[in-house]
Amino acid sequence: MKVAVQQSEKLPKVCAIDYVNLVRAKIINQDFQFTKLSPAYEKWKSENFPLAKTFWYLGGDLLRAIQPVNLGTNTWAGTIPKTAMDTGGKNWDRKGPAKSILYYALALENGVPSMHLPARPLFGPANEEYMKNGYLRRVEKVRTEFIKCWV
Repeated sequence: MKVAVQQSEKLPKVCAIDYVNLVRAKIINQDFQFTKLSPAYEKWKSENFPLAKTFWYLGGDLLRAIQPVNLGTNTWAGTIPKTAMDTGGKNWDRKGPAKSILYYALALENGVPSMHLPARPLFGPANEEYMKNGYLRRVEKVRTEFIKCWV
């Protein structure tokens, strides 16, 4: 029974890691369909960040910030910590202070109509996908480990 308790205590952290890996893979593989970037922004992005020709990626700050976070008593989440900041210089003139990564992730996820920025959801759909597929596979793995202990 000791292994069963250890596995159940480990499950939330492992699930958070699974989710982080899924979100990062979606960014790297561009596994989503979004409205095209505006021509002006696409031009600026390609001139200033030649390797960043994709959605949800500019200088890598956001990709690095997505991580499993311990929220307290055996509670974990795959998220962006509130304290995560980018490296700065991400505005039109390539100057400016560091900004909250969570702030611009929320803007991308939900859109900002006043700035003509359409929603480009990533975290919500990834969560739905993980709950339908990844989570069930992970729980089945843990269940299999339980059964091995009892036999």
